[in-house]
Amino acid sequence: MNLKTNWKILVMAVALSLASVNVPAWAKDSHSPQGQAPRGGLSESVLEQLLAPCHAACELDAHDCKASAEEAAVTAIQQPDPAGCTNEVKAAQTACKGNEHAPACATALATLQTCSQAEVTALQAALGTCKTNFTSCVATCKSNATP
Repeated sequence: MNLKTNWKILVMAVALSLASVNVPAWAKDSHSPQGQAPRGGLSESVLEQLLAPCHAACELDAHDCKASAEEAAVTAIQQPDPAGCTNEVKAAQTACKGNEHAPACATALATLQTCSQAEVTALQAALGTCKTNFTSCVATCKSNATP
């Protein structure tokens, strides 16, 4: 894994650990193997698009909304200081490199969490909006009797 990927993972881990937002099925895991078909059959996403296109569109919108909210949080956190937390990110990367359970790593992550609190709050609000929009979309599908 390259440094940029490690850094993004670290930043998102901190942000999401603070978010305390339950991310249910309305925003499916973006790391699931898309398009993989179960043994000899259609993939779940293809079946959903065929059988429940309205609901599938709601899920896609929610997934995109979640991804956009997370990217905005990462971008805000990585802004140069004083607006962002670049020094805290670098310190956490250094402290956690090779030993994520070290006391120095825990201290650096706590400092990064403190620095990124405003971004985490914004992320929570954005994810709440994503969930609300998903719920409304599904309700519209149901009220229109659209699968």
